Amino acid sequence: MRTDGPCRWGVIWLPTGELVRYGGALTGTAFAVPAGALWWRLRPAMMRHLRHLHSAAIRLVESGSRAMIDAAAAHGLEQQMIHALVECLSKGSVIEVDRATREHQDVGVRFEALLQAQPERSLRVAEICGPLGVSAPTLRISCEEQLGMGPSEYIRRRRMHLVHRA
Repeated sequence: MRTDGPCRWGVIWLPTGELVRYGGALTGTAFAVPAGALWWRLRPAMMRHLRHLHSAAIRLVESGSRAMIDAAAAHGLEQQMIHALVECLSKGSVIEVDRATREHQDVGVRFEALLQAQPERSLRVAEICGPLGVSAPTLRISCEEQLGMGPSEYIRRRRMHLVHRA
């Protein structure tokens, strides 16, 4: 996932167990993922390579390319992206985040988990705050920091994405 416009960030999701397994195999050392969500400052050349692979994958999917239907081609691209990701994480430097940012990250994770648990429901912000145990302003700030948009906009875009995928 990548954003367009003034915000510059991207997301690659990989289960922790797989990341640790691949990381250990590719680096030849014990590869550990920190328990808390952190940010990494990546070397520009590594980031360009990862961004290039990520963009190529997005272009293939958006163009409806038959190459993505071929399991071997999709697997090869996935392996290249994982290798680039492990290289970025193993050679980049960790940026420690403050307590407030960690709390906002936690709210973001719980928010996404709530939406995943009830994908068919159209939840309003007021219905989300109670189960998350946060106020509407805290949810809004957390979403702005972590997602670059408010919770209502994220819910709308997420639903459109799910409908588009179906």
